[in-house]
Amino acid sequence: MSASKSPLVMIPGPTELDASVLEALGEPSMAHADPRLIEHFGRSLELMRDVFQCKAGQPLILTASGTIGWDVIAANLVEPGQRALVVTNGYFGDRFRDCLEAYGVATTALTSQPGTAPTVDEITAALSAAGSSHFSLVTLTHVDTSSGVLTDIKACAAAIRAAQPNALIAVDGVCSIGGEELRMDEWGVDVAFTASQKAIGCPAGLALMVLGERAMAAFNDRVARKVPVTGWYASLANWLPIMKAYEARQPSYFATPAVNLIVALHKALDNLVGFPGGLSALFARQVLASDAFKAGIAAMGLTLVPKTHASAAHLLSAIRFPQGVGAGDLVPKVRARGAVITGGLLAPIKTEYFRVGHMGVSALQASRDDLLVTLRAIEGALIELGVAGVTAGAAEAAFNSVLRK
Repeated sequence: MSASKSPLVMIPGPTELDASVLEALGEPSMAHADPRLIEHFGRSLELMRDVFQCKAGQPLILTASGTIGWDVIAANLVEPGQRALVVTNGYFGDRFRDCLEAYGVATTALTSQPGTAPTVDEITAALSAAGSSHFSLVTLTHVDTSSGVLTDIKACAAAIRAAQPNALIAVDGVCSIGGEELRMDEWGVDVAFTASQKAIGCPAGLALMVLGERAMAAFNDRVARKVPVTGWYASLANWLPIMKAYEARQPSYFATPAVNLIVALHKALDNLVGFPGGLSALFARQVLASDAFKAGIAAMGLTLVPKTHASAAHLLSAIRFPQGVGAGDLVPKVRARGAVITGGLLAPIKTEYFRVGHMGVSALQASRDDLLVTLRAIEGALIELGVAGVTAGAAEAAFNSVLRK
């Protein structure tokens, strides 16, 4: 890598960005009541229904980290003293629970060993064990960025609906939506949210959420019963009128949006929805890119944190270090070869693995060689570190063999 060239951003978000998104981001700033901004905002809300696959849902775009999604759910859709089952497969599932408890929600955590997610049978058992004390909310983390573990949302949602049909199903899709398949309507998900800087393909700074009809009904019932919302910036009472106004192409105000990010988001959502062949083709391409990258990792003799292929996310890989190597050894050497990767995050195994993001343009655009650059960088770093069994070119050969199938 030359001194003048920035290394590829190959962490699980923020990600590399399409040139068209960068161009949109760089447009001259405008007033938040400017008709051009209102059009960008309104169209982005409409496109979100396609990306989240929720035709009648209420979309929201908030200037915030994706973390605000937890607060919106905790402040508006569940009440202090009500019960929530938190199904967690890593660090971020645990933090969702912490957020709910901060709002006075009584939580029960269903956890699993690192590299696994709670099974459908375990979820059903936890719901059944509640007896007459029903859960008002069940939360699922689609992909936990800390562990690289993928949850089967379709199967889990079906089990939840069968066991406790009145519980709201909330999905943390921060590291999934826009890259992993999620069908809110078809699968019975009531609310889902993400952040702009991962598979959506936009710079960081926006939180995106879609509320399904059942979630909106729950909030409207709360309002009718005059139960106060336990929040201000996260209050749907403040934001819903703004979103409805923007979608109707009318100016409105509660807090100033991140104007240039909204313009960039519009372009990023256009790119997702306009992917050749549609979203199904996009998801298939993401799976193919993930399989190819993971084949390259396996060719170096490395293993993944997820215990099975089916439970491994397609937008990132959580990879165990070879014996005698740690983050301080590997990460700087990979960066020097042109790719930024990151260490572990899940406390019990934090020092045992590293993470690589492969989502967005890095995975979807065949003209880019981001994944190969990253594999070569990891391979070269391991060879420099004297790791036995790593052969130059093996990772690239394995990667290409999957793409040619």
